[in-house]
Amino acid sequence: MDIKPVTFPTHDGTRVPLDVYRSQEVYELELQRIYRGPTWSFVALEAEIPQPGDFKSTFVGDTPVVVTRTKEGKLSVWVNRCAHRGAAVCRKVLEDPDQSIPRA
Repeated sequence: MDIKPVTFPTHDGTRVPLDVYRSQEVYELELQRIYRGPTWSFVALEAEIPQPGDFKSTFVGDTPVVVTRTKEGKLSVWVNRCAHRGAAVCRKVLEDPDQSIPRA
């Protein structure tokens, strides 16, 4: 990926050049290094999904994910995308099973 060099102002070290925010190349590089790199990414607080059946939908970079608490109480994260058509499986942001339709 070819990214043109960005020149930071020498008179003021507190300002970031606008090209850093507008550049598609910089954005793609940040996605690769921050969210698709070798480290874990934060997706939720445990307190946000305290009960089995609770969930939160969010993003890891530009990838939509859903964080759920299983019946066993463990956290599970999966990509929010139907394997068949690629549509979002979960459209809500947060869910408390006590306030939803009872499950079978």
